[in-house]
Amino acid sequence: MSSVLLESDLFMTRLTVQDRRRQKRIAIEILRQHHRWEMANPRPPEELPEWEAIGPFRKSKRHLIERTDD
Repeated sequence: MSSVLLESDLFMTRLTVQDRRRQKRIAIEILRQHHRWEMANPRPPEELPEWEAIGPFRKSKRHLIERTDD
Protein backbone atom coordinates (compact mmCIF):
# COMPACT_ATOMS: atom_id res chain seq x y z
CA MET A 1 0.00 0.00 0.00
CA SER A 2 1.43 3.34 -1.05
CA SER A 3 1.82 6.10 1.52
CA VAL A 4 1.67 8.79 -1.16
CA LEU A 5 -1.39 11.05 -0.99
CA LEU A 6 -2.69 11.43 -4.52
CA GLU A 7 -4.88 14.30 -5.65
CA SER A 8 -7.36 11.80 -7.08
CA ASP A 9 -7.67 10.23 -3.59
CA LEU A 10 -8.95 13.52 -2.19
CA PHE A 11 -11.98 13.47 -4.46
CA MET A 12 -12.94 9.83 -4.02
CA THR A 13 -16.18 9.49 -2.09
CA ARG A 14 -15.79 5.82 -1.16
CA LEU A 15 -12.74 5.99 1.04
CA THR A 16 -12.73 3.90 4.17
CA VAL A 17 -12.69 5.60 7.54
CA GLN A 18 -9.10 4.43 8.03
CA ASP A 19 -8.06 5.96 4.68
CA ARG A 20 -9.69 9.27 5.55
CA ARG A 21 -7.96 9.30 8.94
CA ARG A 22 -4.64 8.48 7.30
CA GLN A 23 -5.07 11.30 4.78
CA LYS A 24 -6.04 13.70 7.56
CA ARG A 25 -2.92 12.75 9.56
CA ILE A 26 -0.75 13.28 6.46
CA ALA A 27 -2.31 16.68 5.76
CA ILE A 28 -1.86 17.77 9.39
CA GLU A 29 1.79 16.67 9.36
CA ILE A 30 2.40 18.60 6.12
CA LEU A 31 0.90 21.74 7.70
CA ARG A 32 3.00 21.26 10.85
CA GLN A 33 6.20 20.85 8.82
CA HIS A 34 5.36 23.94 6.76
CA HIS A 35 4.70 25.95 9.93
CA ARG A 36 7.99 24.78 11.49
CA TRP A 37 9.81 25.74 8.28
CA GLU A 38 8.17 29.20 8.24
CA MET A 39 9.12 29.77 11.88
CA ALA A 40 12.73 28.74 11.21
CA ASN A 41 12.93 30.79 7.98
CA PRO A 42 11.03 34.06 8.53
CA ARG A 43 10.39 36.23 5.52
CA PRO A 44 12.33 39.49 5.21
CA PRO A 45 10.24 42.58 6.10
CA GLU A 46 9.94 43.67 2.46
CA GLU A 47 8.15 40.40 1.64
CA LEU A 48 5.61 40.62 4.47
CA PRO A 49 2.09 41.60 3.48
CA GLU A 50 1.30 45.08 4.77
CA TRP A 51 -1.32 43.87 7.24
CA GLU A 52 1.19 41.44 8.83
CA ALA A 53 3.81 44.14 9.22
CA ILE A 54 1.38 46.54 10.91
CA GLY A 55 0.26 44.13 13.62
CA PRO A 56 -2.78 42.27 14.93
CA PHE A 57 -6.26 43.19 13.71
CA ARG A 58 -9.74 42.09 14.56
CA LYS A 59 -12.89 42.10 12.46
CA SER A 60 -15.66 44.45 13.45
CA LYS A 61 -19.24 44.76 12.25
CA ARG A 62 -19.00 48.55 12.23
CA HIS A 63 -15.57 48.79 10.63
CA LEU A 64 -14.14 46.51 7.98
CA ILE A 65 -10.85 46.12 9.87
CA GLU A 66 -9.98 47.65 13.21
CA ARG A 67 -6.59 47.71 14.89
CA THR A 68 -6.37 46.04 18.28
CA ASP A 69 -4.44 47.64 21.13
CA ASP A 70 -2.37 44.65 22.24
